[in-house]
Amino acid sequence: MNNFMTPWGMKKYRADKVPIYRRAMESKAVPLLLLNWWLFSFLDDPDDSTFLKEDADALRENYIKIAGAIWVAGRNAKAGNPPLTSEFLVPGPYTVLGAPVLFDGIQRAPGEVFEISRGKHVFSAIGNKDARLVWGRNPDLPEAGSLPLLIWPRS
Repeated sequence: MNNFMTPWGMKKYRADKVPIYRRAMESKAVPLLLLNWWLFSFLDDPDDSTFLKEDADALRENYIKIAGAIWVAGRNAKAGNPPLTSEFLVPGPYTVLGAPVLFDGIQRAPGEVFEISRGKHVFSAIGNKDARLVWGRNPDLPEAGSLPLLIWPRS
């Protein structure tokens, strides 16, 4: 997928105006990103225009940072925030971490694993603690600041 990451390739990518990351996510489940090149720093910088808006928005919305260059499909839900409508482009099993969530009107408990389909869904954290939806069945996430060699998948 990174065949365009040369200066010439990036110029062609922007000129063609084809959101290749979003299209890839729409055609198959892409649960893990290894962002080990400086161009991907845009995920931490909402004002960066390295990638097409459709690609940048899809990547920012569908992945959460786990450790270092490791990003996985998921969402963060801040305690006290109103419900968020979000387009999930990575279908599959998600695990609730932290606090319970209200997902499409159904309360889900921490540790619960449930299937999320591709499409728009409404969710929020319940209570006064932040919650996370993380792709995978009971993922063994690293401690903050550590970089394990293998964290995915765990059954």
